[in-house]
Amino acid sequence: MPKFDDAYVSMANYLLPRWQGSPEEFTDFAEKSANDNKALGNVVYARIAAVGLLADGDKLPQVYPDLEWERIRKGLLEIDKQFPDSTRTHHLLARFAWVFRDKDTAREAQARLTDHIDTDVVNFWWTPYNFLAARKWALQDPAAPTRVESASHR
Repeated sequence: MPKFDDAYVSMANYLLPRWQGSPEEFTDFAEKSANDNKALGNVVYARIAAVGLLADGDKLPQVYPDLEWERIRKGLLEIDKQFPDSTRTHHLLARFAWVFRDKDTAREAQARLTDHIDTDVVNFWWTPYNFLAARKWALQDPAAPTRVESASHR
Protein backbone atom coordinates (compact mmCIF):
# COMPACT_ATOMS: atom_id res chain seq x y z
CA MET A 1 0.00 0.00 0.00
CA PRO A 2 1.66 3.27 -1.10
CA LYS A 3 1.98 5.94 1.57
CA PHE A 4 1.96 8.72 -1.01
CA ASP A 5 -0.83 9.69 -3.38
CA ASP A 6 0.98 9.89 -6.74
CA ALA A 7 0.64 6.13 -7.31
CA TYR A 8 -3.12 6.45 -6.89
CA VAL A 9 -3.29 9.38 -9.29
CA SER A 10 -1.45 7.38 -11.96
CA MET A 11 -3.86 4.47 -11.63
CA ALA A 12 -6.86 6.83 -11.62
CA ASN A 13 -5.71 8.23 -14.96
CA TYR A 14 -5.56 4.70 -16.36
CA LEU A 15 -9.11 4.01 -15.13
CA LEU A 16 -10.68 7.03 -16.81
CA PRO A 17 -13.39 5.89 -19.24
CA ARG A 18 -11.53 7.53 -22.11
CA TRP A 19 -8.60 5.19 -21.58
CA GLN A 20 -8.93 1.71 -20.07
CA GLY A 21 -11.57 2.01 -17.38
CA SER A 22 -15.19 2.73 -16.68
CA PRO A 23 -16.97 5.12 -14.30
CA GLU A 24 -17.68 2.20 -11.99
CA GLU A 25 -14.05 1.02 -11.94
CA PHE A 26 -12.88 4.59 -11.32
CA THR A 27 -15.29 5.11 -8.42
CA ASP A 28 -14.60 1.66 -6.96
CA PHE A 29 -10.88 2.39 -7.10
CA ALA A 30 -11.36 5.70 -5.26
CA GLU A 31 -13.43 4.06 -2.55
CA LYS A 32 -11.21 1.01 -2.09
CA SER A 33 -8.02 3.08 -2.09
CA ALA A 34 -9.36 5.48 0.50
CA ASN A 35 -10.71 2.70 2.69
CA ASP A 36 -7.54 0.60 2.50
CA ASN A 37 -5.10 3.44 3.13
CA LYS A 38 -5.88 4.62 6.66
CA ALA A 39 -3.00 7.12 6.60
CA LEU A 40 -4.33 9.05 3.59
CA GLY A 41 -8.01 8.04 3.45
CA ASN A 42 -10.11 10.94 2.21
CA VAL A 43 -7.03 12.72 0.84
CA VAL A 44 -6.55 9.82 -1.60
CA TYR A 45 -10.25 9.92 -2.44
CA ALA A 46 -10.08 13.65 -3.23
CA ARG A 47 -6.90 13.27 -5.28
CA ILE A 48 -8.45 10.47 -7.34
CA ALA A 49 -11.65 12.48 -7.81
CA ALA A 50 -9.51 15.43 -9.01
CA VAL A 51 -8.33 13.25 -11.89
CA GLY A 52 -11.98 12.83 -12.92
CA LEU A 53 -12.59 16.55 -12.48
CA LEU A 54 -9.71 17.44 -14.77
CA ALA A 55 -10.98 14.98 -17.38
CA ASP A 56 -14.72 15.63 -17.21
CA GLY A 57 -15.17 19.06 -15.59
CA ASP A 58 -18.74 20.03 -14.81
CA LYS A 59 -20.00 16.63 -16.02
CA LEU A 60 -18.20 14.88 -13.14
CA PRO A 61 -21.38 14.08 -11.12
CA GLN A 62 -23.07 12.66 -14.23
CA VAL A 63 -20.09 10.63 -15.41
CA TYR A 64 -19.25 9.34 -11.90
CA PRO A 65 -22.57 9.42 -10.02
CA ASP A 66 -21.21 7.33 -7.16
CA LEU A 67 -18.42 9.76 -6.24
CA GLU A 68 -19.21 11.23 -2.84
CA TRP A 69 -18.95 15.01 -2.65
CA GLU A 70 -18.73 14.98 1.15
CA ARG A 71 -15.75 12.63 1.07
CA ILE A 72 -14.03 14.77 -1.57
CA ARG A 73 -14.69 17.89 0.51
CA LYS A 74 -13.28 16.28 3.66
CA GLY A 75 -10.16 15.16 1.80
CA LEU A 76 -9.53 18.64 0.43
CA LEU A 77 -10.07 20.17 3.87
CA GLU A 78 -7.49 17.72 5.27
CA ILE A 79 -5.04 18.84 2.57
CA ASP A 80 -5.85 22.46 3.46
CA LYS A 81 -4.96 21.79 7.11
CA GLN A 82 -1.58 20.39 6.07
CA PHE A 83 -0.91 23.16 3.53
CA PRO A 84 -3.11 26.12 4.57
CA ASP A 85 -1.71 28.62 2.07
CA SER A 86 -2.12 26.44 -1.00
CA THR A 87 -4.01 28.39 -3.66
CA ARG A 88 -4.16 25.14 -5.61
CA THR A 89 -6.22 23.46 -2.87
CA HIS A 90 -8.56 26.47 -2.62
CA HIS A 91 -9.12 26.37 -6.38
CA LEU A 92 -9.83 22.64 -6.28
CA LEU A 93 -12.26 23.07 -3.40
CA ALA A 94 -14.00 25.95 -5.20
CA ARG A 95 -14.18 23.99 -8.46
CA PHE A 96 -15.58 20.85 -6.86
CA ALA A 97 -18.08 22.94 -4.88
CA TRP A 98 -19.19 24.60 -8.13
CA VAL A 99 -19.61 21.22 -9.84
CA PHE A 100 -21.56 19.77 -6.91
CA ARG A 101 -23.49 23.05 -6.41
CA ASP A 102 -22.43 23.46 -2.77
CA LYS A 103 -22.64 27.22 -2.48
CA ASP A 104 -21.51 27.45 1.15
CA THR A 105 -18.28 25.57 0.48
CA ALA A 106 -17.78 27.47 -2.77
CA ARG A 107 -18.18 30.79 -0.97
CA GLU A 108 -15.64 29.82 1.71
CA ALA A 109 -13.11 28.63 -0.88
CA GLN A 110 -13.62 31.60 -3.19
CA ALA A 111 -13.22 34.03 -0.28
CA ARG A 112 -9.62 32.81 0.00
CA LEU A 113 -8.94 33.50 -3.70
CA THR A 114 -8.63 36.65 -5.78
CA ASP A 115 -10.15 37.49 -9.16
CA HIS A 116 -6.81 36.66 -10.76
CA ILE A 117 -6.31 33.07 -11.90
CA ASP A 118 -2.77 31.76 -12.26
CA THR A 119 -1.77 29.66 -15.23
CA ASP A 120 -0.90 26.71 -13.00
CA VAL A 121 -4.52 26.33 -11.82
CA VAL A 122 -6.47 27.43 -14.89
CA ASN A 123 -6.65 23.76 -15.96
CA PHE A 124 -8.91 23.08 -12.95
CA TRP A 125 -11.41 25.48 -14.50
CA TRP A 126 -10.71 24.77 -18.21
CA THR A 127 -11.15 28.49 -18.97
CA PRO A 128 -10.81 31.69 -16.95
CA TYR A 129 -14.47 32.38 -17.78
CA ASN A 130 -15.57 29.28 -15.86
CA PHE A 131 -13.61 30.49 -12.85
CA LEU A 132 -15.16 33.96 -13.00
CA ALA A 133 -18.69 32.55 -13.45
CA ALA A 134 -18.20 30.22 -10.47
CA ARG A 135 -16.73 33.07 -8.42
CA LYS A 136 -19.67 35.33 -9.19
CA TRP A 137 -22.13 32.55 -8.30
CA ALA A 138 -20.36 31.74 -5.02
CA LEU A 139 -19.94 35.31 -3.84
CA GLN A 140 -23.30 36.74 -4.92
CA ASP A 141 -25.96 37.71 -2.43
CA PRO A 142 -27.02 34.58 -0.51
CA ALA A 143 -30.66 35.51 -1.06
CA ALA A 144 -30.17 35.42 -4.84
CA PRO A 145 -30.82 32.22 -6.81
CA THR A 146 -28.00 29.75 -6.29
CA ARG A 147 -28.05 28.14 -9.72
CA VAL A 148 -26.58 29.75 -12.81
CA GLU A 149 -29.29 29.52 -15.46
CA SER A 150 -27.03 29.65 -18.49
CA ALA A 151 -25.37 26.44 -19.63
CA SER A 152 -22.54 28.52 -21.13
CA HIS A 153 -20.56 28.27 -17.88
CA ARG A 154 -19.78 24.66 -18.73
